[in-house]
Amino acid sequence: MVNAAGGWAGRVGDLLGAPVTILPQRHQALIAHLPEPLGYVMPSVMDYVPSSGGFGAYFRDDGPGRLVAGLHTEEVIHDIVDPDAVQRDTAGEYVELVAERLVHRLPRLEDMRLGDVWAGIYPMRPDGRPVVGPAVGRASVVIVAGAGGSGLQSSPALGRIAADWIVDGHVASIPAAAVLRPQAESTADERRLAGTLDRGPSGQ
Repeated sequence: MVNAAGGWAGRVGDLLGAPVTILPQRHQALIAHLPEPLGYVMPSVMDYVPSSGGFGAYFRDDGPGRLVAGLHTEEVIHDIVDPDAVQRDTAGEYVELVAERLVHRLPRLEDMRLGDVWAGIYPMRPDGRPVVGPAVGRASVVIVAGAGGSGLQSSPALGRIAADWIVDGHVASIPAAAVLRPQAESTADERRLAGTLDRGPSGQ
């Protein structure tokens, strides 16, 4: 059994008797509509500084005259949300924060219009790193979870590491990734008492 349930991985782990602490955090992104298409493909840009304690702006091409943009962090600085009840609407202040950062990074595109906001889950781990490998005491359950907002980029490597554990019983392709193997976890009740689950409204 592979537990790769994203924001629900903690709940799935509890059902399987293979607990894993996941902090589901609400994050947003939006579409920036440009006055006219660019004459080139905008590269993917991220100005987040790891361990800075804050957010970085990111943006990338999303077709003629459009960019996907938002705020990113790999740190646990959001409120924790219920993944089954995450709000999909947005607060105006989020759009304003993104606008300020985009104008700073793209001053020649200050006439862009921001809208079409999306909200979803970053499945975070307390230390900001993913966990990949057999669960403690349940080797038949391989956990692949906690990649936060980098799951799409890191999924090929995380999938390869999980496959190594399943086929070879160790990380053959990326030996250093053995450090991501799950460690002993507290129970779900203990985690709730510690305030790491179901902790109120969403953040940015």
